[in-house]
Amino acid sequence: AYFWWDDFRPIALNEKVYKGYVNTSRDHIHGLKGMKYFYDPLKEWLDIYAENQCENGMVWDFFFQRKGIFYSEFKFPPEFSKILDEGRAVFGRQPVMNDVEYTFIHGIHHTWKITGDDDWMKNKLDGCLKAVEYATTSPYVWSEKFQLLKRTFTIDEWDFQSSFDADVVSKDKNIMLTIPGVSKFGAHMCDNIGMFYACNQLAEMLEYAGRSDEAKM
Repeated sequence: AYFWWDDFRPIALNEKVYKGYVNTSRDHIHGLKGMKYFYDPLKEWLDIYAENQCENGMVWDFFFQRKGIFYSEFKFPPEFSKILDEGRAVFGRQPVMNDVEYTFIHGIHHTWKITGDDDWMKNKLDGCLKAVEYATTSPYVWSEKFQLLKRTFTIDEWDFQSSFDADVVSKDKNIMLTIPGVSKFGAHMCDNIGMFYACNQLAEMLEYAGRSDEAKM
Protein backbone atom coordinates (compact mmCIF):
# COMPACT_ATOMS: atom_id res chain seq x y z
CA ALA A 1 0.00 0.00 0.00
CA TYR A 2 1.14 3.55 -0.71
CA PHE A 3 0.96 6.29 1.90
CA TRP A 4 1.55 9.84 0.75
CA TRP A 5 4.39 11.82 2.36
CA ASP A 6 4.95 10.29 5.78
CA ASP A 7 4.45 6.60 5.03
CA PHE A 8 2.09 6.07 7.95
CA ARG A 9 4.66 7.24 10.49
CA PRO A 10 3.35 8.71 13.77
CA ILE A 11 3.50 12.46 14.35
CA ALA A 12 3.94 14.05 17.77
CA LEU A 13 2.26 17.21 19.01
CA ASN A 14 2.56 18.51 22.57
CA GLU A 15 3.91 15.16 23.79
CA LYS A 16 1.00 13.22 22.31
CA VAL A 17 1.43 10.82 19.37
CA TYR A 18 -1.04 10.65 16.49
CA LYS A 19 -1.23 8.28 13.53
CA GLY A 20 -3.00 8.71 10.22
CA TYR A 21 -2.95 7.79 6.57
CA VAL A 22 -2.10 11.19 5.07
CA ASN A 23 -0.98 14.50 6.62
CA THR A 24 -3.93 16.37 5.17
CA SER A 25 -7.32 16.03 6.84
CA ARG A 26 -9.35 15.68 3.66
CA ASP A 27 -6.96 13.15 2.07
CA HIS A 28 -6.89 11.07 5.23
CA ILE A 29 -10.68 11.00 5.17
CA HIS A 30 -10.88 10.01 1.52
CA GLY A 31 -8.16 7.40 2.06
CA LEU A 32 -10.01 6.03 5.06
CA LYS A 33 -12.75 4.71 2.78
CA GLY A 34 -10.39 2.14 1.31
CA MET A 35 -7.68 1.78 3.95
CA LYS A 36 -10.21 0.64 6.58
CA TYR A 37 -10.02 -2.78 4.93
CA PHE A 38 -6.27 -3.10 5.48
CA TYR A 39 -5.45 -1.21 8.68
CA ASP A 40 -7.21 -0.42 11.91
CA PRO A 41 -9.63 2.47 11.37
CA LEU A 42 -7.76 5.19 13.18
CA LYS A 43 -9.52 7.95 15.08
CA GLU A 44 -6.55 9.98 16.24
CA TRP A 45 -5.96 11.73 12.91
CA LEU A 46 -9.44 13.20 13.15
CA ASP A 47 -8.75 13.92 16.82
CA ILE A 48 -5.79 16.12 15.96
CA TYR A 49 -7.89 18.26 13.63
CA ALA A 50 -10.91 18.34 15.95
CA GLU A 51 -8.79 19.33 18.95
CA ASN A 52 -7.17 22.16 17.00
CA GLN A 53 -10.23 23.41 15.11
CA CYS A 54 -10.36 27.20 14.91
CA GLU A 55 -12.72 29.12 17.15
CA ASN A 56 -14.74 30.25 14.13
CA GLY A 57 -15.22 26.62 13.05
CA MET A 58 -12.64 26.49 10.26
CA VAL A 59 -10.94 23.11 9.98
CA TRP A 60 -7.25 22.93 9.10
CA ASP A 61 -6.29 21.11 5.94
CA PHE A 62 -2.79 19.96 6.86
CA PHE A 63 -0.42 19.44 9.77
CA PHE A 64 3.36 19.10 9.55
CA GLN A 65 6.35 18.87 11.80
CA ARG A 66 7.85 22.31 11.19
CA LYS A 67 11.48 22.44 10.08
CA GLY A 68 11.53 26.12 9.14
CA ILE A 69 9.12 28.74 7.87
CA PHE A 70 6.32 26.99 5.99
CA TYR A 71 4.82 28.46 2.82
CA SER A 72 1.41 29.10 4.40
CA GLU A 73 3.06 31.46 6.89
CA PHE A 74 4.00 34.03 4.26
CA LYS A 75 1.83 33.19 1.24
CA PHE A 76 -1.58 33.54 2.90
CA PRO A 77 -3.38 35.78 5.40
CA PRO A 78 -2.42 34.97 9.02
CA GLU A 79 -5.67 33.16 9.81
CA PHE A 80 -4.66 30.36 7.45
CA SER A 81 -1.64 29.26 9.45
CA LYS A 82 -1.05 28.32 13.09
CA ILE A 83 2.24 27.50 14.82
CA LEU A 84 2.18 25.15 17.79
CA ASP A 85 4.40 23.14 20.11
CA GLU A 86 6.98 25.92 20.58
CA GLY A 87 7.43 26.30 16.83
CA ARG A 88 7.86 22.60 16.10
CA ALA A 89 4.49 22.10 14.37
CA VAL A 90 2.36 23.99 11.87
CA PHE A 91 -1.28 23.77 10.82
CA GLY A 92 -2.30 25.35 7.56
CA ARG A 93 -4.92 25.69 4.90
CA GLN A 94 -5.06 27.07 1.39
CA PRO A 95 -7.62 29.90 1.25
CA VAL A 96 -8.87 28.60 -2.11
CA MET A 97 -10.29 25.43 -0.52
CA ASN A 98 -13.94 25.17 0.50
CA ASP A 99 -14.48 21.44 1.06
CA VAL A 100 -12.55 20.84 4.29
CA GLU A 101 -15.46 21.40 6.69
CA TYR A 102 -17.96 19.10 5.02
CA THR A 103 -15.25 16.49 4.41
CA PHE A 104 -14.42 16.64 8.12
CA ILE A 105 -18.03 15.74 8.92
CA HIS A 106 -17.87 12.87 6.41
CA GLY A 107 -14.80 11.60 8.27
CA ILE A 108 -16.42 11.76 11.71
CA HIS A 109 -19.51 9.92 10.45
CA HIS A 110 -17.54 7.31 8.53
CA THR A 111 -15.20 6.61 11.45
CA TRP A 112 -18.15 6.30 13.82
CA LYS A 113 -19.77 3.75 11.52
CA ILE A 114 -16.53 1.76 11.27
CA THR A 115 -15.68 1.74 14.97
CA GLY A 116 -19.09 1.90 16.61
CA ASP A 117 -17.59 4.28 19.18
CA ASP A 118 -20.64 6.30 20.19
CA ASP A 119 -18.87 8.32 22.88
CA TRP A 120 -16.13 9.38 20.45
CA MET A 121 -18.71 10.50 17.90
CA LYS A 122 -20.79 12.43 20.44
CA ASN A 123 -17.69 14.28 21.58
CA LYS A 124 -17.18 15.55 18.00
CA LEU A 125 -20.69 16.90 17.37
CA ASP A 126 -20.11 20.45 18.64
CA GLY A 127 -17.09 20.72 16.34
CA CYS A 128 -19.17 19.48 13.42
CA LEU A 129 -21.81 22.14 14.11
CA LYS A 130 -19.10 24.79 14.22
CA ALA A 131 -17.77 23.51 10.90
CA VAL A 132 -21.21 23.96 9.33
CA GLU A 133 -21.43 27.47 10.77
CA TYR A 134 -18.10 28.41 9.21
CA ALA A 135 -18.93 26.84 5.85
CA THR A 136 -22.24 28.72 5.66
CA THR A 137 -21.01 32.14 6.80
CA SER A 138 -17.38 32.66 5.78
CA PRO A 139 -16.92 35.03 2.81
CA TYR A 140 -14.10 32.78 1.66
CA VAL A 141 -16.41 29.84 0.96
CA TRP A 142 -20.07 30.90 1.16
CA SER A 143 -22.24 32.84 -1.28
CA GLU A 144 -24.86 34.87 0.55
CA LYS A 145 -26.48 35.70 -2.76
CA PHE A 146 -27.05 32.11 -3.88
CA GLN A 147 -26.95 30.41 -0.45
CA LEU A 148 -24.43 27.91 -1.80
CA LEU A 149 -20.82 26.98 -1.22
CA LYS A 150 -18.56 28.87 -3.60
CA ARG A 151 -14.96 28.56 -4.74
CA THR A 152 -12.65 30.24 -7.19
CA PHE A 153 -12.19 28.48 -10.51
CA THR A 154 -10.08 25.55 -9.37
CA ILE A 155 -9.47 22.24 -11.10
CA ASP A 156 -12.48 20.23 -9.81
CA GLU A 157 -11.81 19.93 -6.04
CA TRP A 158 -8.09 20.68 -6.20
CA ASP A 159 -6.48 23.34 -4.03
CA PHE A 160 -5.17 25.55 -6.82
CA GLN A 161 -6.51 27.70 -9.62
CA SER A 162 -5.06 28.55 -13.00
CA SER A 163 -2.39 31.23 -13.29
CA PHE A 164 -4.88 33.21 -15.39
CA ASP A 165 -7.39 33.33 -12.53
CA ALA A 166 -4.64 33.86 -9.95
CA ASP A 167 -3.67 37.07 -11.76
CA VAL A 168 -6.86 38.62 -10.44
CA VAL A 169 -5.70 38.50 -6.81
CA SER A 170 -1.94 38.12 -6.86
CA LYS A 171 1.00 39.75 -8.61
CA ASP A 172 3.08 36.59 -8.23
CA LYS A 173 0.42 34.19 -9.55
CA ASN A 174 -0.35 32.76 -6.12
CA ILE A 175 -2.61 29.96 -7.31
CA MET A 176 -3.83 29.01 -3.80
CA LEU A 177 -4.97 32.48 -2.76
CA THR A 178 -8.53 33.79 -2.49
CA ILE A 179 -9.55 37.32 -1.56
CA PRO A 180 -13.27 37.88 -0.87
CA GLY A 181 -14.62 40.78 -2.90
CA VAL A 182 -11.78 40.50 -5.43
CA SER A 183 -11.58 36.87 -6.56
CA LYS A 184 -13.95 35.45 -9.15
CA PHE A 185 -16.16 32.74 -7.69
CA GLY A 186 -18.45 30.01 -8.92
CA ALA A 187 -20.71 27.40 -7.27
CA HIS A 188 -19.45 23.88 -7.88
CA MET A 189 -22.12 21.16 -7.91
CA CYS A 190 -19.91 18.56 -6.18
CA ASP A 191 -19.18 20.92 -3.26
CA ASN A 192 -22.84 21.52 -2.59
CA ILE A 193 -23.71 17.85 -2.94
CA GLY A 194 -20.91 17.13 -0.46
CA MET A 195 -22.28 19.73 1.95
CA PHE A 196 -25.83 18.39 1.62
CA TYR A 197 -24.54 14.88 2.31
CA ALA A 198 -22.57 16.07 5.35
CA CYS A 199 -25.60 17.86 6.80
CA ASN A 200 -27.62 14.67 6.50
CA GLN A 201 -24.82 12.69 8.18
CA LEU A 202 -24.64 15.26 10.98
CA ALA A 203 -28.41 15.14 11.45
CA GLU A 204 -28.19 11.36 11.81
CA MET A 205 -25.47 11.65 14.45
CA LEU A 206 -27.32 14.37 16.36
CA GLU A 207 -30.53 12.34 16.35
CA TYR A 208 -28.65 9.27 17.60
CA ALA A 209 -27.05 11.38 20.34
CA GLY A 210 -30.44 12.60 21.57
CA ARG A 211 -30.06 16.09 20.14
CA SER A 212 -33.18 15.96 17.96
CA ASP A 213 -33.88 19.69 17.98
CA GLU A 214 -30.44 20.43 16.50
CA ALA A 215 -30.83 17.57 14.00
CA LYS A 216 -33.87 19.34 12.50
CA MET A 217 -32.11 22.67 11.98
